[in-house]
Amino acid sequence: MHYTGLSSIPYTGRGVSYNLGENTGLRHVFVDSNNVVNGQTYYYAVVSYDHGDAELMVAPAECSKTITVNPETGEVILDVNTISIVPRPVTAGYVSSAIDSNKIFQIQGNGTGLVDLNIIDHTAIEDENNFMLIFNNQDGLNYSVLDEKTVSDTIIARLGQYHKLSHKNVDSTSFVMNSVNGNLLIAGTDFELLDSDGQILIYNEGSISENQVLIASYQYYPIWNSTKLASEEGNTIFDGMTLTVQNEELDLDDEMTSWNSTSPNNWVAAVKPFNNLGVNKYPADYEIRWFDSPVSSNYRPGYEHVKANFEVWETTRGFQAKKIPFLMIENISNDSLWNPGERIILLSDSTVNSYTWELTFYEPEDGTPAVSPIEGDVFSVFTNRAFTDDIFTFSTSASKEMNSVEKENMDDIYVVPNPYVVSSNIEPLDLQNPQDRGPRRVYFANLPSSCTINIYTMSGELVRSLSHNSSIEDGIKYWDLTTSDNFPISFGMYIFHVKSDNGNESTGRFAIIK
Repeated sequence: MHYTGLSSIPYTGRGVSYNLGENTGLRHVFVDSNNVVNGQTYYYAVVSYDHGDAELMVAPAECSKTITVNPETGEVILDVNTISIVPRPVTAGYVSSAIDSNKIFQIQGNGTGLVDLNIIDHTAIEDENNFMLIFNNQDGLNYSVLDEKTVSDTIIARLGQYHKLSHKNVDSTSFVMNSVNGNLLIAGTDFELLDSDGQILIYNEGSISENQVLIASYQYYPIWNSTKLASEEGNTIFDGMTLTVQNEELDLDDEMTSWNSTSPNNWVAAVKPFNNLGVNKYPADYEIRWFDSPVSSNYRPGYEHVKANFEVWETTRGFQAKKIPFLMIENISNDSLWNPGERIILLSDSTVNSYTWELTFYEPEDGTPAVSPIEGDVFSVFTNRAFTDDIFTFSTSASKEMNSVEKENMDDIYVVPNPYVVSSNIEPLDLQNPQDRGPRRVYFANLPSSCTINIYTMSGELVRSLSHNSSIEDGIKYWDLTTSDNFPISFGMYIFHVKSDNGNESTGRFAIIK
């Protein structure tokens, strides 16, 4: 049973009903597009809930989501379902992580479905890391992702006990375990690997001694035997990425099947599996390449004298193009030449009855003068193909800073708010004394990760020098509007000068109004 919309059980005494949602499934990624302000603190909670009980008149209930304040220290305390986030701009030299070449490479198979990778956490992407996406069709189509980076775990041996590795779905072919002095340990003799559970059992009777230090090295599958093949969410988020797959059924790709755009001819093509039987659909792409004189012979035994002024090439994406045989069935004339309206039957190999697709080209029937293909014209046939034993590879690059990018972005450094008028919504509240205002502050945005900020009066007097050292995802530095002697500054105009550790500089102005 699906539960959607407002609950039929209102909260007692509240006059409202719980919204049970739209039953669209779990959302694993949420983007807050509600005019989020950099430098301001936001709190988010993710909770589960039930649908209540109509017979007992029990309203729906959520699990906990609590935010409390320590009355003595003012510390904000969050429960396990709640987090605190301060959005902020990245640094001036920031270059975000990426899928190398923005591409996934297909190295095996000819499936044409969609494989889509999205980066949702740029801080989690690892540099120069390689992955393989492997499809398997032995027991129903599924796929796995192999992380080709070698992981090493240190284990303190306890005889006769299980030891948990840092990852599940271990690639058993890559697993190696050594003692700390380099002696190779043997699976089945010294230990047993439980690859899917990510555990090892150390034998009592093997060569491993109690409390011996062991090093396990291996690769693992962050996604294992997934059957999510309809672009649905739900695959494990790995290394800050999500993967979705859309499989396709074997069929003609009508949208891409066409003449080359420069061809002047006006023939119409009909493409279908041989004799219009679905079993003759074949997972390949083709080109019919035209010439001004006969270049091919009928492959049908006894009819080799029938000639055609075109060749047929199999041009399946990802494979080397090859010329293939084809049959022609004369039913228009017996002039030993192929003519429009006569069937062309493509073969998958040199076997005469290895039928795949058939094509028939027709001249216009509306009285328009026929314009025939000329040498250089190409009619392309494309198919959509299901994944079977396909393999894809992709690599990632981590986020980094580049001096050249930093230099270009130094002019983008600015102060928030500008002008500062009495107070700002980025200033923290005094949680212990809600009637009092919190400390004043502004921030400098788009800073390099390592830099010095000097603040001057309009007459050139140094007011404060700030040192900024942060991660490359944090381009903010707060200033509490005090001088180097810890006195509040007066209203007026101020000049800032930023110099990065790379020697790049920037200046700007801001106003303080009290």
